Amino acid sequence: MLYDISHSLYLPIILIFINPYFSASYLIHLIVDIPFHTSSFRWKPFLFNRYKTKRKVLLLSGGADSIACAELEKDYDCIFFDYGQSYCSKELNCAIEYCKIKGIDLKIEKRNWHTDIKNRNYYLIAECVKLGYDEIIIGTRNIIPLFDKYKDSNWFNLKIYQYLTKVYINMPLIGNFKFQVIKKTNQNKYYSTEI
Repeated sequence: MLYDISHSLYLPIILIFINPYFSASYLIHLIVDIPFHTSSFRWKPFLFNRYKTKRKVLLLSGGADSIACAELEKDYDCIFFDYGQSYCSKELNCAIEYCKIKGIDLKIEKRNWHTDIKNRNYYLIAECVKLGYDEIIIGTRNIIPLFDKYKDSNWFNLKIYQYLTKVYINMPLIGNFKFQVIKKTNQNKYYSTEI
């Protein structure tokens, strides 16, 4: 439950019971700053857009989050990184099946990394930059690092990494609960460790 709360924009409402001033400032920060870095807020075009991307790629893992991103976004390449991770064959099968249904080409990139690689999202984003992409779509939902096990799947840390790599990291699912993400998959098959 705490993990899902950390993914939600309802966090400031909860924090108001601790400190109303902190809650208000946190909410203002989210409202003003997040739209510059994600497309989860559909009123982003009304704000100044500092990114004009040319090549867009979706990190498709075959999980619910990446499938939901694929449904929300348009005009992107799909890429699957095989680095010997657990459940690779199951994840890859879901990714292949989804791309076949949608008529999208799936690029499969093999890498010789440690199977339990830490900060894997940083590695994946860096590899996409090397391949010439300037916008990376990633299915992270977490806003702050507090409940993020690997510290590389939250908006705050990825925003810093975005400035370092000079690439636009698009996080369309920021602030969503898991049940909201599953609705966005539009009943497409996806891989889940919870099933």
